[in-house]
Amino acid sequence: MESDSPSKSLQFFAHSVDCSEAIDWELVRVTFDTEMPDFDEDHRTTPFVSLSANFEFGNDIQVEVYDGEDYHGSGLKAINLWRDQTMLFTTCGRKFNIQFKLEDDAFRELNQYLEVLLRSDLSPQQSPAEDAP
Repeated sequence: MESDSPSKSLQFFAHSVDCSEAIDWELVRVTFDTEMPDFDEDHRTTPFVSLSANFEFGNDIQVEVYDGEDYHGSGLKAINLWRDQTMLFTTCGRKFNIQFKLEDDAFRELNQYLEVLLRSDLSPQQSPAEDAP
């Protein structure tokens, strides 16, 4: 996996938002994908962003990205969450604006998983801000 290149942004609509955990919440992952979960990865041409942490080895949140051309990796610097989108900022200067449409239960689950990843209360914002830390 290559490291992120600075000052690059990516915007997409996530048709799939997948939240998963293992080993009593030691491993946590949230993935925003332009494809559905049963998609064959060998044929990928569209973006995804995946956030993950292995709390057994620290609190760092890793960001894995496929931008439609190549894979990149970085750390998470900040995240903003709204009812129909999220904005992620990486430690390498990348910005991701991801829209989604989720039922109320699925949105609550996403919010819960992001709170666990961030180890804090993540109350959804009222409206998107263009810039963050």
